[in-house]
Amino acid sequence: MSEIDPINKQEIVDIEFCLLVINPEHKQAIQRYYSDKFLTWDNVANEFGYSTRTTIVWRKNFKNLLNIILQHGDEFINLRQEA
Repeated sequence: MSEIDPINKQEIVDIEFCLLVINPEHKQAIQRYYSDKFLTWDNVANEFGYSTRTTIVWRKNFKNLLNIILQHGDEFINLRQEA
């Protein structure tokens, strides 16, 4: 098995950090969607009993958070070390 390159390792750490800091309900829905490439947000919404729009908003918020962390990763590392 090949080693993951350092850039991808950091991205994985950032994704895991984002998943740790979001609401557990949102985390479950997002993980469920990305765990199966054949699922749609409609499927996830029905499975968890939420509206499709709600789960899509959760995804959008997650992606925004992840984007901020990826763009400002060094600043967040410093904040995490200070905390």
